[in-house]
Amino acid sequence: MKEELLGIRLVRMANAIRRMTFNESMRAGDTDNQPTGTQEMVLAYMATIEPGQDILQKDLESWFNIRRSTVTEILKRMEQKGLIERAPVAYDKRVKKIVLTEKAQAICRQNWERILVTEKKLAHGFSEEELRQFFRLLNKLQQNIE
Repeated sequence: MKEELLGIRLVRMANAIRRMTFNESMRAGDTDNQPTGTQEMVLAYMATIEPGQDILQKDLESWFNIRRSTVTEILKRMEQKGLIERAPVAYDKRVKKIVLTEKAQAICRQNWERILVTEKKLAHGFSEEELRQFFRLLNKLQQNIE
């Protein structure tokens, strides 16, 4: 058997977590207007931002560690689906903040329960210390990448 590769294992795990959390949201019916798994992750992130705090494209690029062109395409499709709007910010006319629509806010409220269920499943059987150690290891991996 070939040696297991850390990066590939992490990608597989992330994909499994995304499917487990958001698969239900891929409902039958008008799937063209439903968020994809990636868009669901963006919505989940945006829902955690403090009210009144602007969300900019560069925030998404940084948080998800993805390229500007990728974020641009994700946001373009989310806008087409009526999930986000872009609004000017007071301090720079060139910059637009990303605002969740009512439709997206409703999806976020539904998804929060799914996220909590997933978190509970993932943490099952781990002690508090094991979880702290796991997060320390994840932080080390992140530092190695940076």
